[in-house]
Amino acid sequence: DLPKQLSEYFKGFGGICTSEAAICIQYEFDLKTLKFTYFNLTSANVPDVTEAVQESEEISQGELIVRDLGYFKINSFQYIDQQGAFYISRANTNVSFEKENKEICFKTIYEQMKQTNQKMIRMGVTMGKENPIQTTLIIELVSDDIYQKRIASLIKTAKRKGKSISDNSRIRARFTLMITNIPIETIPTKNLYTLYRLRWQIELMFKHWKSKLGIEKVQKMKYERFKCLIYAKLLYIILTVEIVSIARKLQYQQSKKILSIDKCLKTILYKKIILNLSRTISKGSMINQVKKLFHNLSSKHWQEKRKDRVNFEDIFYLFL
Repeated sequence: DLPKQLSEYFKGFGGICTSEAAICIQYEFDLKTLKFTYFNLTSANVPDVTEAVQESEEISQGELIVRDLGYFKINSFQYIDQQGAFYISRANTNVSFEKENKEICFKTIYEQMKQTNQKMIRMGVTMGKENPIQTTLIIELVSDDIYQKRIASLIKTAKRKGKSISDNSRIRARFTLMITNIPIETIPTKNLYTLYRLRWQIELMFKHWKSKLGIEKVQKMKYERFKCLIYAKLLYIILTVEIVSIARKLQYQQSKKILSIDKCLKTILYKKIILNLSRTISKGSMINQVKKLFHNLSSKHWQEKRKDRVNFEDIFYLFL
């Protein structure tokens, strides 16, 4: 959210519960290197799906794109496939799927899965009615507790809009639907959901931006000053993440241990390391400061292993 004086430049959603001015940071980064691969600033009322189409131009052969529902666009998945790249995404609940020229009946699938005690199935389908594409649909049956929570959320949303829940929405709430073009011989179905969990890293990264770097703290100011401030913060973020990325890579090569992004960012911020580095550039003692930084990060900054939980590193290095 931004001060309402900036609504001329960055429009919010408006209404009682939302700000008149707000900015949306659209970004994508490479999980292997932490490097930013796409970056854009838009008004908050610009749909995320618009960025999904624009970002598609940057896709290279062999890449794996992990997408959230907000970026679900059939044309973008088609483009990814045409570039020789791969995708995993949650499926939009409103999109249609056909198998052998017949629309899939999820009620029938639910009854069959309950009878056969199946938790997950995978099938080749045609997705979409306009400009349909071939893809693989993974259908996972959720627990009754998750189903009840989804229904409660649907009822709340429908009530706010003065509508009722359709039978199709109720039955689809029984499933978690995902699409992918990854061949089954490359990654088994049971591992796809595990791999998709890597998408949560982008949420954690943005959490670091707020809790450690204060990206969301904006006071009342002129547009020109705000632009200078937001770009300065973003440059600071990029530089900080780049330092952590290099440190993590070097430490893993030397010790096969993983540095914690959270701990490293906290140290860099609280000890004003970036400011100190900038001062040493003019004095010609940059190398010593960098060595000191990497030594500090390798001390008590290791990623902790949590019991009974699959961590990011466990997932990530499983597929390397």
